[in-house]
Amino acid sequence: MNPDQWYFPYGQDLQMESGSNASLEMFRDQPLDSLAREICQNSLDAAAGQEPVKVAFQYFDLPTEQLPNVKQLRDDILPAAQKEWTQEKKTQQMLKRMAETLSQPTIPVLKISDYQTTGLLNKNWQSLIEQAGSSIKKDDSSAGSFGIGKGAPFAVSDLRMVGYNSLAADGHRSICVMKFVSYKLREAKQNITQGTGYFGACGKQPFDTDLPFDQKHPRQETGTDIYVLGFNRSLLSDWQTQIKRSIVDNFLFSLYKNRLVVEVDGETIDYPAAKMILDDLQQDKRLAKKYRDAFCYLNVLEDPDHCEFSLQGLTDYGVPDGDAVLLTSNCSQANNRRVLMTREVGMKIYEQNRISSTLQFSGIFWANGEKINQLLKELENPNHDKWSEKRAADPKKMGEFLRSIRRFISTTIKNQYEQKIEEQVDAFGVSSFLPDDLNAFKGAKAQLKQKGSNRPKVKLEAQPQTSDQSPVRASETKFSDDLDEFGVTGVQDGETSGSGYDGGEGGGIDGSNDTAFGNRPGSHAPDKGNDQYAKINVKRQLIGNVTYRCIEADYHQGRYNLLINPGQPLDQVRIGINVVGDSGNKDIVRVKAATLADGTPLGTSFNSVYLDQLAKGQWHRIEMILNRNSRLKLEVEVYAHCE
Repeated sequence: MNPDQWYFPYGQDLQMESGSNASLEMFRDQPLDSLAREICQNSLDAAAGQEPVKVAFQYFDLPTEQLPNVKQLRDDILPAAQKEWTQEKKTQQMLKRMAETLSQPTIPVLKISDYQTTGLLNKNWQSLIEQAGSSIKKDDSSAGSFGIGKGAPFAVSDLRMVGYNSLAADGHRSICVMKFVSYKLREAKQNITQGTGYFGACGKQPFDTDLPFDQKHPRQETGTDIYVLGFNRSLLSDWQTQIKRSIVDNFLFSLYKNRLVVEVDGETIDYPAAKMILDDLQQDKRLAKKYRDAFCYLNVLEDPDHCEFSLQGLTDYGVPDGDAVLLTSNCSQANNRRVLMTREVGMKIYEQNRISSTLQFSGIFWANGEKINQLLKELENPNHDKWSEKRAADPKKMGEFLRSIRRFISTTIKNQYEQKIEEQVDAFGVSSFLPDDLNAFKGAKAQLKQKGSNRPKVKLEAQPQTSDQSPVRASETKFSDDLDEFGVTGVQDGETSGSGYDGGEGGGIDGSNDTAFGNRPGSHAPDKGNDQYAKINVKRQLIGNVTYRCIEADYHQGRYNLLINPGQPLDQVRIGINVVGDSGNKDIVRVKAATLADGTPLGTSFNSVYLDQLAKGQWHRIEMILNRNSRLKLEVEVYAHCE
């Protein structure tokens, strides 16, 4: 074995490895997001003390001739592989891309360095470099456990080549690794190489210094450098933006707890910077929608009145009380009805939903105790985005453990916020007996009181109708998905619909096949839609301080009455009507027609009703005909003009 040579372990009768590497393919859908998640998670797992871990992303161009033994790669290894895989189209494309990269005068390199970490001790080095499916962490509560995340840097390299340089308490180690393909050796064709190759001091033996091509910046403190050699050129245009957004989305709580600081091409991303990034994202309609949940969690943290609850009741599983914390808020900007689930390092695992379809809240569940982290680590999938009892040795017991966590979250949130709403909402069914003109009734009552007259005796007779009692929303003013600039839109009717909201084909809502919401009209649609009430350049925001009641009039004909009372004067109003199922899931219902109580027709489009104005503190009655002939539980969202 010659030094300064690429070494691909080989043997007889080995399985041939093509370019389709499963450990890399799983990161290709969102390569930079996956890279940021895996790198920062690993660095947080290796934290050396109480100081925040720092992770720095830096790009530079490396002269191609300084790449480890580039001549051997170009003249021997690549030609041998191309000859071996002539029938494998995907592998040939990969090899062609490698050859083109090596023909350029410079090689793009993304260097990722961490500080305030332990570096890779020998046991960690062996797991990273020489073992597949292995992940040795400093303790049982660390995030990674499958060893799959090590493939993320290779997935963003056109050479599938990564350099490692680490300084730890037990030594300095560096090496380059290439996730290549198998090929037959020219000097002994019965020998087949493995897909993974190494460039070290001798074979798989690492250097005891920095890597040869970057010795101008020697590592002088414990930590690890990762070099993505041949960084994918298609990612170069906005890699900084993508990394920053991924950090804010996935590690917001880590930044908040001062566990992590990230530097992207010289720009520091800490918690104050994360707040600015999320505020900027809210100015773009598409990005505001994509990162809406992160914005809600930010406002949980920023709400000075947010609530903190200590986990209780899991001692049967060996989890002490207080091993986790639930933070909640129902402030105006934090109402996505979800709870961010995270473990000790603060990385987002997933979002718990289906907690309540009526309460306004957002929350963060932080499992920071040692025992609960050990249990949750066993239940975490390789992508680190789900906890499942099916991964446990005792699925039944761990299933109840996860349900206990969900019950704690659900019960805590409902106990905290339901009482406040009940104080503002009438008893169920009272709205069915309210007079049509609530404002006149209220005025008459006040006049009688002022004159000292006795209260009139009013006989209320029950009507054959039911009341859908919807809660009064917490006061809020936030931008939502309704920031569209409306043009001529209108409704398209037909027996065959266009593509649906979620990319579906054909079919109307609830199988009625009478409404098209896509970008194609139905086959029996009129030439023009109903554009009478479409507004040009109107921007609206969600209004929360609105009281409303939805009353069933005649469900056989889809007739419902909406009584609505805003807490502020509203202009250019859109009222969105949704159906809420038993499970809390929302479905869109089409409003076929709507009028005020005096018969004035109102504009409708899809599930929306449009009004020019709503007066503050007054009840307004809207009579609607919906495209359903069954009893419905309705939910209302009110949007109004904003500057």
